[in-house]
Order: sequence, then C-alpha cells, then structure tokens
Amino acid sequence: LSNILILGIIQLLIMQVTAYAVGVEIKAKSAEEWLETAGGSMHVALAGKLAVHTLIWFVVGCACLAMLYTFCGFPLANGWGPMLLALLLLIVAAEAVGVFFITLVPILRLGVSLASLFGVLTFSIVGFSFPIDAMYSPFVTLSYLFPMRYYYMIYTDQSLNGFPLSLSIPCYLGLAAFVLLPLLCSHNLKRELLEVSYVR
Repeated sequence: LSNILILGIIQLLIMQVTAYAVGVEIKAKSAEEWLETAGGSMHVALAGKLAVHTLIWFVVGCACLAMLYTFCGFPLANGWGPMLLALLLLIVAAEAVGVFFITLVPILRLGVSLASLFGVLTFSIVGFSFPIDAMYSPFVTLSYLFPMRYYYMIYTDQSLNGFPLSLSIPCYLGLAAFVLLPLLCSHNLKRELLEVSYVR
C-alpha cells in the first residue's frame, strides 16, 4: 500500500494548499491586485499562481517515486515514463479540485476543510484499501470522481502488470478531465474574489 498511500497523502496536501493559496486572497483582500497583475484574466492568474506549485509538487513526487522504485525496489514494469506522466496529471488534477472547492465555498477555513474531507475519503473509496468489487455499485461509481482512482489504475496496469500503454489511455484522460473544473468555474471564482467579504 505504500506506493498509493504516499501519493494519496501528496494529493491531499495539494488540495489543501491550493484551496488555501486561492482562499487567502479573499481573506487578505489582495484578490484585486492579484487579478490586476494577471491582466484581469482568471485563467492567467491561476496559471501564474499554480505553475510554481506544480513544479514543486512534481519534484516532491519524483523524489517519492525514486525512493519507492529505486531504493525500495518496487516493480516498475513499463519504466518511468508512464508513472511520471501519471504523477504530473495527478498533481494538476488535485490542484483543479482544490480550486473547485474554494470556488464552491469561498471561505478560507471551509474551503480548505472541504478539500481535506474529499482528500481523506480518497483512502477509503478508490479501491486500494478496500476492493472496488466488494463495494455497493453507487460507491463504485462515486470512486471515479476522485483523481486517485485513475492514478491507482494506471499504477496497477503500468507499474505492476506491464500492460500496453494504450490500455491506460482512458485513465490518463480521466485525470486530465479534472483540469476542466477550474475552467468551468473561473467566472464564479473571479466574481467571488472581487465581491465576497471574508467571514471571520
């Protein structure tokens, strides 16, 4: 379980930090300056803020994968490429979920709490601590709302079983689809950044 638990913890931290990084702009009343720096574009503002986060998380994730696959000798049937791509997409997906939750609840403590709850549920519902086959069908469907579910399937197919990469394409696309969340809610987020008063 170490391989998935470590990445699951990283995903949880990414969601929390991302929700905090955006929510603190509301609390500190610095959102207007942030948006002005980005030329008024919410997409540019998010990309600028999260680009450095993504790089840092990717370095941390690579260090964890190196520890697991190099020093601990975990199986890596299809090499580093598929897992590094999965790691990058997992990071971006977790950031997208963090942005979504702070948009859904534009109060710093509640947005971060919601991201934390979602991240913790990951450990129970995506299939590595309790088998998907033994779950009730609604929970099986629900598991696909979590980015870690797709990463877990990529891990089992590419790292453990060595299946052809083509079989994991739907999982890669599933992770990439989470990027749509900030795109869909960017208008609401911009309005909240400019209009919502922080509730103490």
